[in-house]
Amino acid sequence: MLELQRTLLRFWKAILVFAVLCVLGLAWAADEKRPAIVLVDTVWTGTNSRFSSLTVGERAFIVYYSAQRKFRVASIDLVSGAVQRIELPGRTPGWDSHDDTKLALDDHERLHVIFVNHAQPLKYFHSASPLSITDLSPASMTGRNEGHVTYPSFQRLGKRLFMVFRNGVSGNGAWYANVLNGRNWSRLSEAPLFSDRMEDKSVSAYPTPFVAGPNGEINVAIVWRKTPDVASNFRVCFVKSGDLAAWNRANGDPLFGSINPTNCDVVDDVGEGQGLVNNAQLNVTTEGTPLIVYTKFDEGRRNGIYLAYKMGGWRTVKLISSSSSTDIVGRGSLPGLPSFSAPTIAGGVGKIRVNFPSEAAADVSFNASALGLADTKSNDVPRFQFPAISTDDLSEPVTLSSVAEPYPPHRYDVVFRWVSQGPHSDIPRSCTDSQPHACMPRPAQLLAYIFKR
Repeated sequence: MLELQRTLLRFWKAILVFAVLCVLGLAWAADEKRPAIVLVDTVWTGTNSRFSSLTVGERAFIVYYSAQRKFRVASIDLVSGAVQRIELPGRTPGWDSHDDTKLALDDHERLHVIFVNHAQPLKYFHSASPLSITDLSPASMTGRNEGHVTYPSFQRLGKRLFMVFRNGVSGNGAWYANVLNGRNWSRLSEAPLFSDRMEDKSVSAYPTPFVAGPNGEINVAIVWRKTPDVASNFRVCFVKSGDLAAWNRANGDPLFGSINPTNCDVVDDVGEGQGLVNNAQLNVTTEGTPLIVYTKFDEGRRNGIYLAYKMGGWRTVKLISSSSSTDIVGRGSLPGLPSFSAPTIAGGVGKIRVNFPSEAAADVSFNASALGLADTKSNDVPRFQFPAISTDDLSEPVTLSSVAEPYPPHRYDVVFRWVSQGPHSDIPRSCTDSQPHACMPRPAQLLAYIFKR
């Protein structure tokens, strides 16, 4: 009886909070700095998979896993707040933090959707008509090297749409690029984009998200690994390209063949067992200078956060170290690793957000002017103090967000927010006396915060 009363109390509390949020959201006509807020759906909270989203004109779209662990796509009318949802065939295991979703529009405004499983066959859907979720249907792309797919991502270069992905496993996986021609996908090159070989040894690349520079070139930083163990990360590299086919060093010198640890532009040859994590972050200044932030052990074998930038040669600056040392070892999506944001620079002051295990998150600043670094492109999303979301009954909870990628016409900025349990080495959690809901966590609300431009 007591448990039932607690459940009912939580239910009515959630209804009250959402009602207040809706009232606040309706106020945007009087104050455009305040967003409208829409409840999109309830979602699976077993692990911290990321959801992909975009906006175009008066519509927003998001791809996610429902509370029942089903594939869903939602379309939101940004004027009325009406939500349309569709469920697609397939089921995700749900406990793997690699199970992100991906979403893109082609130049005919047709939707392309990917649901990710870790080293599993590609799960890809596309729509037949513009801005429609009702006619999304499963398809293959090229049907080649799509049996063990991880980390797929859509990339746009002008009007061309690419899909980049790894086929293989950690420590032994090659990366490929597909390109959309009309309604059909083809392989960009017979050779891998990023190789799975370093001489006679197997390796795998961990690229950062691709970042466009001021001239439209794609910039990429890469952490290289030798085995499934994170301790075997050993080198940080950089490459750039204008078409994903021809690649260059930061100084413009061309690179030949598939990108590998021996022909890439070496930023830091860290070595194995030195605390290098495959979570490097990248940004580019308005003058085209790449900025790479990564973590490795410092001289005292604590976890250090480093900034590398190209100024003639590659230069490296330590920004901060942890108070104590965290071992960097293990497989899968590991909890408790140092994490940080991509660097930003405004008015000569650089900033990153750092999270060390068992330490409070901190904003770290650095003197970018003294380093000779220009500003980075500003973030167009309005600043807003988002309200906290309840994480009751979740183990090691995290708050997640998806900033919708804007497609023209860009009339709204949309941020989707939800909560989940944190990474757990990609394996199911067990319910215990102290964590009675860890193995069957309650669903969370997926909320859209809609800012009128």
